[in-house]
Amino acid sequence: MKIALCNGGLGNQTFQYIFSRFVELEGGEPCYLDNAAFCVKNPSHNGFEILKVFPHARPKLLSQRFTEDVWQYMVGQGRIPQQLRDAGEDYAMVAETGDFQFDGNVIFTPTNQFAPWIAHAKGNIYYHGYWINREWLKDRHWETLRKELQFAPLTDDRNKRYEAEIERSNSVALHVRRGDFLTYGWAASTESYRLAVEMLRNKITEAHFFIFSDDLAWCRENLGELGLKAEEVTFVEGNTGMNNYLDMQLMSYCKSMALVSSSCFSYLAALLNRNEVISIYNTTNRQI
Repeated sequence: MKIALCNGGLGNQTFQYIFSRFVELEGGEPCYLDNAAFCVKNPSHNGFEILKVFPHARPKLLSQRFTEDVWQYMVGQGRIPQQLRDAGEDYAMVAETGDFQFDGNVIFTPTNQFAPWIAHAKGNIYYHGYWINREWLKDRHWETLRKELQFAPLTDDRNKRYEAEIERSNSVALHVRRGDFLTYGWAASTESYRLAVEMLRNKITEAHFFIFSDDLAWCRENLGELGLKAEEVTFVEGNTGMNNYLDMQLMSYCKSMALVSSSCFSYLAALLNRNEVISIYNTTNRQI
């Protein structure tokens, strides 16, 4: 049986889902998402969001393979791949990160590298990683995955107004990720955003910037430092908590994007963008 780790926020979950579906479609056998991280009392981020955000998705969840009492015991013990091995299952691991405890055979692959051979690995395999690479999505299975990763239509008036404004303007999505990125030292500099704004303003006539951020107050206070003028900006507000995925959806509707933050949240929005032609300023070293 094939199993892929599923954890983190929506961006990470979605890439892990994409990877699991690639393994299924390419390798010809089911690949289950290990959703143990979302079955604890207080799961991180907003819990498991794939089906809420993408109603056409088809995840196979490892929790569905066990009775509820057995699964809850396993969740409480942690280290799911090691538990399976201890129970007599002959599991090997393919990993792109090393943050695990597992005493079986481990094959490492470079982080975020497209390595389609691993979909054909024989036997019981546990895939440990985030698999953030566009090629898992844009290989020959693109059309299938594209259909599965369609957002549900917007229904509330506020976001429908944003959608209409995005459609009628030369809209540019600018994602300013702060929060935990400040803690880890991953936040992009104001200079990086200013260069992106300048490039897109020179490239796009009457560009209008839609700012998506987990710290809109900071964005307002530092608008000039970001190279922006109040009259060319719309702050996208209200999509917080369990509804923050709507920011990703609206970003995917914009006609241009500035990929300055290394967040996979905005990277995924660019990959799922519904426009056939999109201008992208990209400083993240990720291919679009």
